[in-house]
Amino acid sequence: MQILSGKDYLALPRRPSSWLIEPIIPTGGAVMIYGLPKCGKSFWSLQLAVAVTQGTSWMGYPSRAKGRVGYVQLDVARNMWVTDYLEQLQQSGVPIESLHFIDRDMMDECFPFNACNAEHIMKLKAAIAEIDPELVIFDTLRESHSGDENDSTDMRNAVANMVASAGRAAVMFVHHSKKPNYEQGSDVKNDARGGYHVGRMDTI
Repeated sequence: MQILSGKDYLALPRRPSSWLIEPIIPTGGAVMIYGLPKCGKSFWSLQLAVAVTQGTSWMGYPSRAKGRVGYVQLDVARNMWVTDYLEQLQQSGVPIESLHFIDRDMMDECFPFNACNAEHIMKLKAAIAEIDPELVIFDTLRESHSGDENDSTDMRNAVANMVASAGRAAVMFVHHSKKPNYEQGSDVKNDARGGYHVGRMDTI
């Protein structure tokens, strides 16, 4: 560890752009896709992932960088994931060659995966490092850890470990909302009760 003067600090190497998808995903940032179960979050995430791999715009927002995407899919069994999502993408002509997947059937002794477990994180970090991605997607946040989402310490540890496992890449979390609360409404701040994982995100 060292401390640098302002002049030396400005001379440090930087990546060419501050944005992966401007102004949605900062380079090396942390973002969350949030919504009701079964509302299309995984399709939305896959379309965004393809935009990053191709360097094309997404939802009208321009891509400022291009690279590989790692997709950590922990939400559904492989058969359902491939049939309901990937095969449909491929059949519609979407290129998926630069997408790289880890699913829960590939976790071996790390299943169920737990981001609060140091051994699990070390193995995930090693796998992700092999592809040097620009973006890593965790689908879903709830299935990525064993902590209490209302406990800020649990969530700080889980989110920090997952961000660290991605190395220099940006990280995106797919997150389910809870059942609607008719007094509070259904939004991420009410669901998380101001939790750490909400405050940590650059974009939701």
